[in-house]
Amino acid sequence: MSSDFGNNIVSITGDDGKVIELEVLIDMIEYKDGFYGAYLPADADPADPDYGMIILRSTEDESGEMYLEDVDNEEDLDALYDMIIDILYPEE
Repeated sequence: MSSDFGNNIVSITGDDGKVIELEVLIDMIEYKDGFYGAYLPADADPADPDYGMIILRSTEDESGEMYLEDVDNEEDLDALYDMIIDILYPEE
């Protein structure tokens, strides 16, 4: 588990082919059956109402290639969010 802060940027390609740059908040945390990361849109305006943390699951395809995917289960998403907040703000 990593809670290092910094300006690590990853580029991902969405299903529509659009490249999105994300700033890594939490590299990877283990939860249930997988590993998850927390990201912020690198080029988004914090004043934008859609601006916020993005939680993605690290997955491996048949060829061994790693990729990131959305978390579809709301209960898992809520639990992951709480874990990430505890890591980012442990004293609160």
